[in-house]
Amino acid sequence: MISSISIIYTSLVWQGFKPAIEFSNLGAGKFLFQYIYYALESLLIINIIAHGQKAFETKFGNNKSIPFGGIFLAATWGLVHIFTQGSSTGIDSVIQSMLFGTVYLVLNKNYKISYVAIALMFML
Repeated sequence: MISSISIIYTSLVWQGFKPAIEFSNLGAGKFLFQYIYYALESLLIINIIAHGQKAFETKFGNNKSIPFGGIFLAATWGLVHIFTQGSSTGIDSVIQSMLFGTVYLVLNKNYKISYVAIALMFML
């Protein structure tokens, strides 16, 4: 459900299916390297979420219904995007961060499955 929301949201922001638009704009070679980059960036994202979630739960209590990792990602990755790529891309990053953090919790903090889900949400 959350993955579907993310993909629909991304399609609205991109005004179409993101991979198709990127393939059309980049060509096959650049597209391939862009998606390798997305896979690697997804590793960074899941690490920030997992460690942020653990740190906040350790410090503030074990409230498993608050996506602390997503909030931490939004405050770091999202804000960096606001300053480097503009407010619309930054706001998109903040929204996606919260969705990624929520997926991590819904998947019971399973790192591997969360990585796959987040990578797909990020790529699609």
